[in-house]
Amino acid sequence: MGRLKEALRAGDGAAASAMTLEIDAAFVQLQGIDTGLSDLIQRRYFELFFFFSLLIIISILALWFLNRHLEKSVSRERQSRIFLRETAKLGSLKEMQR
Repeated sequence: MGRLKEALRAGDGAAASAMTLEIDAAFVQLQGIDTGLSDLIQRRYFELFFFFSLLIIISILALWFLNRHLEKSVSRERQSRIFLRETAKLGSLKEMQR
């Protein structure tokens, strides 16, 4: 920027024009770098979001499967108790009939 000011004060329009083109090229280059970094950061955030979403979905499915398995086990255990109670009643009735 100091050289540009000096060229403008000296009235050297060609040097000033060349320097503004250099500055413009540097801005374009920095804009390209910024765009590349922004794209990279957004892609990383998307990958993390996708990974955690997948992890949550897998956890929910695992918990659902375990809950379903637990409900079936409780149902079987309840049916087993009812069967045991009924067979005990029948056994005591047969003993009473003897």
